[in-house]
Amino acid sequence: MIACPGSPEALVTRCRLTSFDKLIAEHDELEAAAQLLLLTANCREFDVDAVMAIRSKLAMDLADHLIKEDGLVYPHLLASSDASISNAAGTFITDFQDIASVWSGYVDYWTPANIMADVQGFRDMTHVVVKRLIDRIQRENDELYPLALRAGVLKLRAA
Repeated sequence: MIACPGSPEALVTRCRLTSFDKLIAEHDELEAAAQLLLLTANCREFDVDAVMAIRSKLAMDLADHLIKEDGLVYPHLLASSDASISNAAGTFITDFQDIASVWSGYVDYWTPANIMADVQGFRDMTHVVVKRLIDRIQRENDELYPLALRAGVLKLRAA
């Protein structure tokens, strides 16, 4: 997880500036980008440059989103005095480490040269990675964010 500088009070203030609605909107954008990557990878007229551009944008947007979650959501949930909240946050973190490893391996291995050498293999792995990413997004929407709302870590809407 990424550590955020500053006092605990400052971190709580920054966290509360991030709303449930904003994080859900980011998830919608990430899911749409992941679906676009999958569709582009499976086009009959395969364009490796288009695939790389879409994947690069998705990777940047995903990294930006994770900074918010890792710095503003998870630390507060882990620190909760309610064991069910802190345990759930710990489970999400553990589960995500596996997905992060798969994503990292996917990005590192599938260079333009490797993609062109095995387009079908790239398509197959893109399907696996996108499915796992979308499943993760859905779990966060359905379980983690409502938990963060209940714990007072997130507010429903931005001010």
